[in-house]
Amino acid sequence: QNLAVGASETISLTVTVTPGTNLGPYNNSATAGATSPSGATVNDTSDNGTDPETNNGNAADDDATPVTFAEAPAIGVAKTVSAGPTNNGDGTHTLTYSMVVKNTGDISLSNVQVVDDLTTTFSGATFVVDAKSTGGTLTINNAFNGDGDKNLLAANQNLAVGESETISLTVTVTPGTNLGPYNNSATAGATSPSGATVNDTSDNGTDPETNNGNAADDDATPVTFAEAPAIGVAKTVSA
Repeated sequence: QNLAVGASETISLTVTVTPGTNLGPYNNSATAGATSPSGATVNDTSDNGTDPETNNGNAADDDATPVTFAEAPAIGVAKTVSAGPTNNGDGTHTLTYSMVVKNTGDISLSNVQVVDDLTTTFSGATFVVDAKSTGGTLTINNAFNGDGDKNLLAANQNLAVGESETISLTVTVTPGTNLGPYNNSATAGATSPSGATVNDTSDNGTDPETNNGNAADDDATPVTFAEAPAIGVAKTVSA
């Protein structure tokens, strides 16, 4: 390739990078070289900017062109009562919560966890966790009981960009004199490749993107129990 005196050219180079845990800065330099008619060689390492004459072969003026990438990690969670509450006829009521947790950001998430504090939710009542499960993308924490262990998921869970998972939680409650409403929220958290943490408190419903980390949009999922009181009496002449 040839360049006449005073001639210049712009070269464009588009690159797609997956930075992983290191967001930068990444420093890049290009080196130009050529040969004169007499056979002399000339070289120059790029200077950061748009003026090729700012360093013009002077190594002391060379400086690399840096680039730093920005993540936009995010997580969302929504929660609804998907079944019940069912009156068991013995003072207890059974219901199932369904939680949808989703990676709503632009980067894969690790250490995904959903925390559900049932002791606070059912304060003044008693409860038993009957069942908990996931759809398979994430692994349930079999030790979860909503009291001493409030982590619904096992450790070291991951969610790819756009991936979501539904967590089901069935609970039997003995409400006593307080039939509700009992308001429950779950909190989802995760870590981005660069170590940034993201959190979201559940929104009532099935769409984890309705609040998406915005605390102003969070609203708890309520449940109210219904009694079925009854009394009977029979009478006969026994003597």
